[in-house]
This record gives sequence, structure tokens and C-alpha cells, in this order.
Amino acid sequence: MFKTWLKNNDPKDFVFDGSKLFPPATDREFWGAKVRPGVVENAEQYINYSWPEIKATDYMAFNLEGERALQEIPHFARREALMQLAVAELLEYKGRFLPDLVNGIFAICEETYWGVSAHGHGPQPRPMLPSAAEPYIDLFAAETAELIAVTCYLLRDALAGFCPEILERAEYELDRRICVPFLAHADYWWMGYEKRPNNWCPWISSNILTVFLLTEKDPERFCKALTKNMGEIQHYYEGLPADGACDEGIAYWKHAGGKLFEYCDQLYRVTDGKIDLFGDAKLQKVSYYPFYAYVGENKVLNFADGTLHTDKNMEYITYMFGRRVGNAQLSALSKELLSYHVPYEAIKEYLYALIYEADIQAQPAYVSGSDYFLPCVQVASHREGKWYCGAKGGSNGESHNHNDVGNFGVFYDKKPVLIDPGTGMYVRMTFSDRRYEIPTMQSAWHNLPVINGCMQGVGKEFAADRFTADGGSFACSFAGAYPAGAGVEKLERQITVNGEGIALTDSFAFAGEENTVCEHFITALPVEAEGGRAILGGEFELVADRDVAVTTDSLNVAGDKKLEGNWETDTLKRIIMTFPAGKEASITVTLKKL
Repeated sequence: MFKTWLKNNDPKDFVFDGSKLFPPATDREFWGAKVRPGVVENAEQYINYSWPEIKATDYMAFNLEGERALQEIPHFARREALMQLAVAELLEYKGRFLPDLVNGIFAICEETYWGVSAHGHGPQPRPMLPSAAEPYIDLFAAETAELIAVTCYLLRDALAGFCPEILERAEYELDRRICVPFLAHADYWWMGYEKRPNNWCPWISSNILTVFLLTEKDPERFCKALTKNMGEIQHYYEGLPADGACDEGIAYWKHAGGKLFEYCDQLYRVTDGKIDLFGDAKLQKVSYYPFYAYVGENKVLNFADGTLHTDKNMEYITYMFGRRVGNAQLSALSKELLSYHVPYEAIKEYLYALIYEADIQAQPAYVSGSDYFLPCVQVASHREGKWYCGAKGGSNGESHNHNDVGNFGVFYDKKPVLIDPGTGMYVRMTFSDRRYEIPTMQSAWHNLPVINGCMQGVGKEFAADRFTADGGSFACSFAGAYPAGAGVEKLERQITVNGEGIALTDSFAFAGEENTVCEHFITALPVEAEGGRAILGGEFELVADRDVAVTTDSLNVAGDKKLEGNWETDTLKRIIMTFPAGKEASITVTLKKL
């Protein structure tokens, strides 16, 4: 898409007007109409704010102990305060928040590094402290740059009247930390020159585009940056599956497909629609993914590092994406998501939410779809009455991967019954060679069998051989997801959804004569084992069609805010159905409402 555009167009032939992103604060007729209850009042807590200190040892803690929160807590607190102050001053425009705004911009400009300690500091080996001489652009350096650039653009006149030097300092830091290193480097992994990038590419690229649109005064340099930037986001676009799905799961869509949209939307806005990429077939398919993955009541079919809930504040992205590509279902979803609003994390999404809130509220009621099947990422779902079931094939080499080939999840009346735990709070081990020591990354903590004591293997070679979906039936062949030591030559899984519940049949063929299978089922509900069955939450029965030994165990997640928050419990439960098998075996397990 971007490659084609660059082949057929020269950026020098276009006018890029950054002011088309947002009106400045001086447009009182516009911003005065956007005041919302509580927005200005919430920012008053930051008047005379003591900006939290970020210590050298806070950076060092990640290297020494794997502790990222020590640096991230003050880092994000500073940016939250600055955003709230900026939006409040934008809406009120009386100068009350200017002193603290200047203090915040100054404090952030004084930081050695605008990113977070866990993300490293460039292509070189991770140092104890970030380099002031060689700024690195990670996700949150780019997010910080967006915040500074947008704040200074919106409030330029007010800041110039109060402290013009702060604008000079901000422009200097934006150029030094973002524009110069961006133009100089092609070795940042997220740029995609050496390997397929993940959500970092569109996320950072969109923010970098914002910075250049709002700050770059040299047209030739801007066109050079845009050409490079479009070439890099093309690397991400080329890696997207043809069905438009996000292989990182819906929790990453906002910062993957959503940021791809935001990038295109910025180009559309600043050129008055002269750069219009929304006719692209793959981009249109990307827009449908949230609609497909949405279960209801802000819950989604999660997998990989995804969580039970949609990413925060997706209403603006879903509304505008739907408008641009003519996807009315997605725009309608925005209305439902708005009711689950939480505080905003980025200033652009905050501003656009204020601008489009009335339009979102005017959308028709969201109506859920029935079935979907995404063949490229091998994910499908079906609704039948109050039952919802989603299943996947795929491989164990996906972005933000968990070993979960053949896994499935079940909801009843939009409440989770059998779950994919997702990921806990990120720690150093999460993105290290010890990743699969974390239980929630292992196949044994998914709705999958352990075969002859073996869990699934790690890597793209451990994959489904086949995955199909036909209405309320899913079929997955995934013996190839297990290492040779499992001794399994065939593993066929059939899942059927009907108004009564879910039926799962696993059929095995083995290399040896004597084998042991342990079927695992994960839930956040209380569990009681009764003979050959399990009772979940006092409401659901899980029972096998053959003699099995039913046992249970649990995973203590107390203190993990992400897992506890998702599942509303500090203990996840695992139901284990164990049975001996000969050369061949099969088992059917049914889940139904009591």
C-alpha cells in the first residue's frame, strides 16, 4: 500500500498542513464546545504538582533485578500529569495551568531518556544507564514526543506569552531525540529492515509522523522523513495476514492495526483527503478484527499476551476507522466501548475522544456477529444462544506467543467459563529466553492435553497441520505442536457448539503401545471434582465419556494486577482429566449448564 503510493507519487507535490490534525487552543468556538464535566476539575490535582523524581537506580533496577516498575511509575505519572494539564488548559484557556505545564515540559526535557528501562536503549548491548549522547526511540520515547509536540502546538500562543523559552527547549529536544536519530538510523529493529516488525512499528511510526507534521519547518527534510517512515510502516503492512487479523490478539490491535489506521488517518487529514489509502482491501479487513473478536460487555476472545478485555479507550479508533472504510458495524461497536471508558493514556486519543464523543453516542446500537473464521491466523468463533466459543490453530512462533496451538475458550452469557489466562504483568523474564518457564505461557496452562508428560514445543515449527471452521464446528489437527518425546503421531480435535453447550473430541494415535494423556481445562471459577466430572462455579458441568481420573490444582496469581484484574480472582484453577491410552484413543468432554 505505502510502497505503491510512493511509486506513483512524490511527497513534494502535496501540502501537509499539520494544523488540520486539531485546531489550536485559540479557536475558542471549537474547544469551548468540547468542555466535559470533570475534565478541568480532574487536572486541578496537578496544580503546584511535585513532579516525581526518576533516579539512576530506578533505571538500573531492570538490569540488576528485572524490576521495571521503579522507573515506569514516575515516568508515566509525569506524562499523565502533563496530559491532564494540557487538556484542561486547552478547554478552560485562562492560564491557570500554565505554570505547571511549563514545569512538566521542563522536567521531561531534563530526562536523559524518554523511553522505559525495559526497552533497552538502542542497537548496542543494554547499559546500566541510558546514553544522553545517543538517544534511542522506543515506544514511550515516541509517545512522549507526541505528547510534547501536541501540547506545544495546541498551546503555542499561551506558552509563548508565559514562557517562550519552553517552546525553544521543547523543539530542541524533539529534534535531538526524535527527528535526528530517526533520519540517521535504519538499525532499530522495529523499523523492519532485518525482520518482520510487530506493533512497535505502526505505533512508533504514527507518533513520529505526528512530530514531523507539527514541528518540521524544512519541506525537504519533512519529505525525506515521510518517505523513510512510509517505507518502514510498509514492512509492517507486508507482514500483516491477508485476512487482516492481529496475530498478537485483540489486546494489541489498538496499537497495531489501530495505529496503522491512525497513521493513514493523519495523512488523510493533513492533505484534506488527497492522500486516501482507505480503499486498500487489506486495510479494510484490518478494521473488522475488533468486531470479530468482541464477545460482549467489554470482553474479547483473548490469546497470546492478550487480556480478557479490549484495550483501553478504543472507541475513537473503532468509530473513525469504521467511518473511513465504511464499516458501520465497527462504528456501532464504538458506542458500546465508550461505556467502558477509563482514563486516557495518550493525548491524541483524548482529544479525538472529546471531538467525536457526540458522534459516537449517536451511533446505532451494536449488534454482535455470529461466526467468523480467519484462515491466515487460524482463529474462529461461533455463537449459539448464550454460548460463545472461540478456537485457534496457528503456531508457537507467533508475536507475543504462548504455546497454545489448538486452544479454545468458552463464554456463557458473556461470562468466561473456560479461559486462556493470558499474560501477567510484564517482567524481565517475559521477553527473555526463560519466557516459557512462566506457567501462563505453557500449553499445560491452556485448554490442551499434556501427552506422555510432554507439553507443546516452542517455535514456528510446532504448529497446527490443519484448522477449519464450519458454523458451530471447529477442527484442528495439531500433533505437530508436540515434540518427538510426546510420541503422538495424530491428534485431531473437534469442537462443536450447540444450544446445549460445548462438546470436545480429541482423537490420538501414538508411536508406542502404552501412553498417558492428561486433558487440561482452565477456569477462573471455583471447581469441585465429583467422581469423573468437575463442577465449575456451581453452574457448569464438565464430564468425559470414558473413565478418567479427575483432579484439580491451582495457580496463585495474587499480587499480579493484570491477571487478578482480568479474572477477578487471585487463583486460577486447572481441571486435569487423566487416562491411560493404547496405540489409539479418543475422549469426548462436554461442557453444559447445570
